[in-house]
Amino acid sequence: MKKYIGLSTQINRDLKARSEILTIYPENTFFTNNINLTLDLEDTNKTSLYRRDPIKGVWKRLSTKKKDKNISSNIWHAGSFAALKDIEAPTVQVERYPDYIAATFKDDLSGLNPDSLRIYLYGKKILYDYDIDRNRAFANVPEGDIELEIYIDDYENNTLYKKLNFSK
Repeated sequence: MKKYIGLSTQINRDLKARSEILTIYPENTFFTNNINLTLDLEDTNKTSLYRRDPIKGVWKRLSTKKKDKNISSNIWHAGSFAALKDIEAPTVQVERYPDYIAATFKDDLSGLNPDSLRIYLYGKKILYDYDIDRNRAFANVPEGDIELEIYIDDYENNTLYKKLNFSK
């Protein structure tokens, strides 16, 4: 007998699983119409639906709607799906150059919300360029000593705040 849908509790312990893994087989099948996947959960705070990328082996956040105890997303192909909770803030690595800084951001689960990025120089918001493909921001800064503050959220509103002081 062919297997079309399966449930599993096997999931990486580092991930905050809010549901079992639902797998629809065969995983490379695209649907004629979208299917609405809805789960009833006790707690939807900081939780979204994810699809496991079968090639990279990582969980990718789906566009998720929340209402009361329900969490839902439209899916367009088969695969493995789960509700995961993201409570970790993004991280940043900042490199200082003579007249600019480069900040590389990382978020392991829900992903970075580039619209939330704010960079301050001595408490005043400054302009920056953001490379969405590399999750990297570039901002012009004066030579010499500087004080920076950087904020960015992920899609579950976990906020990174980093205050940095650079000397010559």
